[in-house]
Amino acid sequence: MRVSVQNSRVVAYYGLHEGFKLLHDAGFQGVDFNLNNWFSAAMIRADEPAPMDQPLEALYEVFRPYKEAAERQHMVVSQTHSPFPSWLPEKDALNARVLEGQKKTIALTAYLGSKYCVIHPAFHPDSTKRLSAKEEWELNRDMYSALIPALREHHVVVCLENMFTGGTEGMRYAAVCSDFHQAAEWIDRLNDIAGEELFGFCFDAGHCLLTGQNMRYSLNVIGKRLKVLHINDNDGHTDWHVAPYMGVGNWEAFIDGLRDIGYDGDLSFETFNVLNRYPEPMWRTALQLIAETGAYFGKRIQEKA
Repeated sequence: MRVSVQNSRVVAYYGLHEGFKLLHDAGFQGVDFNLNNWFSAAMIRADEPAPMDQPLEALYEVFRPYKEAAERQHMVVSQTHSPFPSWLPEKDALNARVLEGQKKTIALTAYLGSKYCVIHPAFHPDSTKRLSAKEEWELNRDMYSALIPALREHHVVVCLENMFTGGTEGMRYAAVCSDFHQAAEWIDRLNDIAGEELFGFCFDAGHCLLTGQNMRYSLNVIGKRLKVLHINDNDGHTDWHVAPYMGVGNWEAFIDGLRDIGYDGDLSFETFNVLNRYPEPMWRTALQLIAETGAYFGKRIQEKA
């Protein structure tokens, strides 16, 4: 059970060689590679040109130094994160462009040596205009089905993620795939369409907290469909992306849930805001704490009940 973390902030600050070395020395064996930085949410919403618009062969050269820097430190890319939002209402041309970007991220996931790519399910961004269950399924069925040829070609599994949305009054609501029974059904139906296991699940612990759900129960519903994790904590109201034990998360329930289902994949931390809480000279210590938390989780998960 390798421990991994997002690499983008550290590498952007320290550079490729020093950034990956710092992550390795802090105790991480892998990284969650944020491919969405090359086609950001801001770029998507503004319909702006993005680096991900380049031809795939050019993108391989863009990411070659990252791949080599990680390999020099004997680190793996445990998963990647694709551009989001995946869909916006009444933006057909933009949505087609984002879909092409998703196909490129699948190819780049394989190039970086990973098997898993997280692609957010599509949903209406306005919680007062949520689509019907039938409309949400059909929208996502069509979007994910369009990725099947790329998944087959590159031997990658796309992971759906439990999502939340906000209201104008500041509340947070469960969005698509935060009904874990529905998420499990969707994954099974998509794999039936594909005729093989090309779809799995990414459990975001922070999103589970925001929607007021029990982590152990949720993980048991997803079961063996779980392929990757986004481990992070918050106050139950704001998507903080801080380390476990910095918020309200019940981490015993999280550990128990992963043990229940026999999870043996990587423990990946989506905790980029931890670095915003400390001055730069303390970043190494903060990263070490996150890595040690992952090692502790791994030991506890593998204990017999």
